[in-house]
Amino acid sequence: SPGNGGHGSAPASFAATVEADWGAIETTGTGEAGIVVVSKGGKGGNGGTGYGNIPPARGGDGGNGGTVTATNETTVVTEGSNAYGMLVQSVGGRSGSGGNCYIACSGGGPGVPGNGGSATGINAGAITTHGEDAIGLIVQSSGGNSGTGGSSYGIVGDAGGGGYGGNGGHAHAVNNGFIHTTNDRAFGVLAQSIGGIGGNSGDSGGIVAFNSDAGGGGSGGKASISLGENSITRTEGDWAHAVFAQSVGGGGGSSGWTSGFASFGSGGGSGGTGGEVEVNAAAGAYIQTEGIGAYGIYAESVGGSGGTAGGTAGTFAMGGSGGTGQTGGKVTVNSSATIITGGNDARGIFAQSIGGGGGSANISVGFV
Repeated sequence: SPGNGGHGSAPASFAATVEADWGAIETTGTGEAGIVVVSKGGKGGNGGTGYGNIPPARGGDGGNGGTVTATNETTVVTEGSNAYGMLVQSVGGRSGSGGNCYIACSGGGPGVPGNGGSATGINAGAITTHGEDAIGLIVQSSGGNSGTGGSSYGIVGDAGGGGYGGNGGHAHAVNNGFIHTTNDRAFGVLAQSIGGIGGNSGDSGGIVAFNSDAGGGGSGGKASISLGENSITRTEGDWAHAVFAQSVGGGGGSSGWTSGFASFGSGGGSGGTGGEVEVNAAAGAYIQTEGIGAYGIYAESVGGSGGTAGGTAGTFAMGGSGGTGQTGGKVTVNSSATIITGGNDARGIFAQSIGGGGGSANISVGFV
């Protein structure tokens, strides 16, 4: 019989400190970050294929991202585009997809994706970046995406449903030192928690064909930023926000195509909820931006959008509905900092919570 996909491993949790006496760190190439500290769960394997009345196998689970804490106490300078000063991440592994089925069995289900762990990045040194999109300090926690459900083709088609995306964990960024970026879209400090994307359901074909709903998106976790009383966070480029905190729910998966003499469609997955967002800037903290559209503090929580329903075709065809968008979470900004913005459309503080849009229905073709 077909075997289940193997499970992804979960990495160990750890903490790392780059001390001042290690000396300065300098990079010159594109995408070459100064400091990278990442904990990433393993990807689940795909399930085996089924034939006849032997069912296919399930996909393997993704591993959870570990808890990771990183502290910088030295000087970091990067020159290239997308060359972050300091990157701290915890990422859940993607789950494996379910196996396909041929002749007389249902499609296999995907595994469970990993959740993002808690990620904390602390700057107590000096970080400077000169390239486009070169964020000074970026801290992320991301849930793993779900694998897809297995497709089913035979006398009766019955596709496997998609799984739910993994949840983002707490992403916390702290600047107690100096951060300076000089180019466009190079944020000073970014903390982001993202839910994984829900899995798509498989396709289905047969004399009678059924489908299963796609999976829902994972929830975004808490995203928070703290600025110490003597900290400096400065950006010069256009659309280079000094402080950006964001929690985003994962999008719902889309359902597969269903076709047969009689076909019954399925719905798209619901989006995941956006998590809590919090920014605290102490008295004595200094925030400055110079470019167009470069906000001092930007905080938002965004709900995930619903997935698209799959199409159906047959003599008798019944379609499915699009997935439901979900809500954004609570957003709080507490600031006693000095905030200076110099460009057009550059607000000092901007906070919002946004719900995700609903998914679309799809085409249904038949005499009935």
